[in-house]
Amino acid sequence: MVAGDLPLWLFDEGSVVGKYGQEYFARIDLATESHKIEDNTAEVRVRITWPDLGVLLPLFIPEAMEVAFGAVLGGATGEQLEPLLGPLLLEALEGTPDIEAFHRVALVLVEGEWKLKSSPLPYASDAFGLSYFNEEGPAWPEEVKRKEEPGKNSVFENIREKARKDWPQDRSMQDLQYREQVRSYKNMEDLERHPEIIARVILDWPDDYIMQEYHYWQQLDSKEFMQALDSEHPEIIARVILDWPGDYIMQEYAYKEQVRAKRFMETIPDEDPLKQKALEQWPDDYILQEFNYMP
Repeated sequence: MVAGDLPLWLFDEGSVVGKYGQEYFARIDLATESHKIEDNTAEVRVRITWPDLGVLLPLFIPEAMEVAFGAVLGGATGEQLEPLLGPLLLEALEGTPDIEAFHRVALVLVEGEWKLKSSPLPYASDAFGLSYFNEEGPAWPEEVKRKEEPGKNSVFENIREKARKDWPQDRSMQDLQYREQVRSYKNMEDLERHPEIIARVILDWPDDYIMQEYHYWQQLDSKEFMQALDSEHPEIIARVILDWPGDYIMQEYAYKEQVRAKRFMETIPDEDPLKQKALEQWPDDYILQEFNYMP
């Protein structure tokens, strides 16, 4: 699937980059990696190659804001902004490398047809959201404001305050971090499966929803890796589960390292005195055997 063929409705209708935004989507490529179906729900794991937003936005936003504000103060309308900002976007795209990432798309079976439950692209709706500021800082999205409870220290207020503390002199980065944290918070709220992973990432990253979401999917990938293992190295599987209970990322990493070290030790003759000593000291830990064998 080539995302350059995606319709323009993926952008907000009022977007001032208009047709130029298609150049961004023309560089996006989606490929299906795997899928899993349970009852009337499904998850599709896709590999996505697209321009790095972490590079693109800092290249585009500051200059675009300066041009936009100057044009608006001069009486320009929204339609007149498109030819001014579009070329800036194209210039920023030229200086932006492509990156590869993995994304999971949720679907639900409705009346015999699979319907999207989540976006096919990560935070696609925010890709070209411009930042408008007032003297107090970013003017946060109205759809988020309506969900807040006035006078209470809500989740969104905490996210907003953290963004201001992290980037006290950079309002565009405040806005970007706020949007990304809110997006990740909403994604975490929608998760229902693998409650042990959800509990762990919340414990590890209580105030960082971006890290919660990232580590959730990393833990899930590692869990699936561990569950798919055969019985070739049962003693290693048992050891890493015992050493790292509930941490599938570390289980996967330790398993691979133990297997690598085991294969290394198997290449050494049994009569080697250094090998015999390492085996005596660490009979069930191939990593430490290898470490203590090395002269």
